[in-house]
Amino acid sequence: MTATGTTARTNQHAETPSPDVAPAPPATRDIGLDAVRGLGVLGILIVNITYAAFPFDMTVFRPMPPDTPFDRAAMDTLEVLAAGKFMAIFSMLFGVGVLLFAQRFDHPPDGSRPPISAGTGRWHRRMLALLAIGIMHIVFGWPGDILTAYAIAGIAGLWWVRRWPAPVLAAVAAAASVIGTLIFVSLLGMMMVMPELDPEAAAAVAEDEAARIVSLRDGGYLDVLLYNLSMLPDMVLMALMTFPLVTGLMLLGMSLHRWGYFAPARSARFYTRVAAFGIGGGALLSLLVFLAMRAIGAGDWWAIAAQPIGLPLAIGYTALIMRLSRTPFAGPAIAVLAATGRTALSNYLLQTLCMSFVFYGWGLGLITKVGSLTLLGVVAVIWALCLAWPPFWLARFRFGPAEWGWRRLTYGAAAGPIRRSYTRSNA
Repeated sequence: MTATGTTARTNQHAETPSPDVAPAPPATRDIGLDAVRGLGVLGILIVNITYAAFPFDMTVFRPMPPDTPFDRAAMDTLEVLAAGKFMAIFSMLFGVGVLLFAQRFDHPPDGSRPPISAGTGRWHRRMLALLAIGIMHIVFGWPGDILTAYAIAGIAGLWWVRRWPAPVLAAVAAAASVIGTLIFVSLLGMMMVMPELDPEAAAAVAEDEAARIVSLRDGGYLDVLLYNLSMLPDMVLMALMTFPLVTGLMLLGMSLHRWGYFAPARSARFYTRVAAFGIGGGALLSLLVFLAMRAIGAGDWWAIAAQPIGLPLAIGYTALIMRLSRTPFAGPAIAVLAATGRTALSNYLLQTLCMSFVFYGWGLGLITKVGSLTLLGVVAVIWALCLAWPPFWLARFRFGPAEWGWRRLTYGAAAGPIRRSYTRSNA
């Protein structure tokens, strides 16, 4: 064999990833599930951008945004149709991802039944990598991070419950969600009574937050970095506090997957019924509860109620996308949305970059200066960007840039190259 032949053979072997780490071929991927993930990452921007425009730790002390009838209508619409819904979708799909990741360990080709510990090291390495990405996201991007909470939930126990039957997963999910909701009720209650119990401390907090806003608006990236670093301990604590709620949603996603909710065999009629009930009934339920809470002066508590109340609506959104994925005329749109879903982590980080540019002083410096209606315009522009680049990227590369980085941290060199390989015959 010639040296050239040996080299070519070696390179071919080096560029071929292990079957355990190779991405699923397009023919075996569920485009509907990818599209739902795309919907989740787009939808979560609607809520995140509100907290980027009016920082998270100012939930009680935040200044009023531009207040016109159109802004109020836009904000109310977002509260009813979006608040809590897309974070639920994103979290449920993370739970589904646990089961998909575990398939190679739980159902090997030889038909054996490995112990529950199979794949533990690889899974924890994957979650530690996600934790590192989340912390870097907080420090260099924006404190409103969800990746850290996901990593903590993944490390803490999701791997060990993956073989539980669907009813058990659903029951534990309900219990965890109740506990998580009670934690946030307590937290928000303390924040609301603080101004009455200690007016001077409340005034000091408000003054400090106003100064921070000026620094973020008028300063450079160094001011953003210092602000993010100051928020890091609070956000890690918040991730720990959200553990029960986030874990409950993940377990719900696992139970739905166990029940075959996302199965390709599900009929279009099934998803039509779920979408009609979930979106129609869920939107009505969210609207009625939202208006009732506002009427009795409990509007501030909607931030907590929106999550459990909005769950039927969130499931309805997923059913709508799954239904459209089975509709030929929606094929091109679903394909674009699925590409966005396959690059969800990259798009999540891209959204942070865009929000930082729009609101902070190193960019446009519009923090606290725009109303809800304008925010929707910003969302539309960022959505267009998140939908535009993935199809072109995935035509040339096997993963999104952040997805490949995460995969590389998980598998090392065994993850293979990011670029797709083309032979002369298919070029």
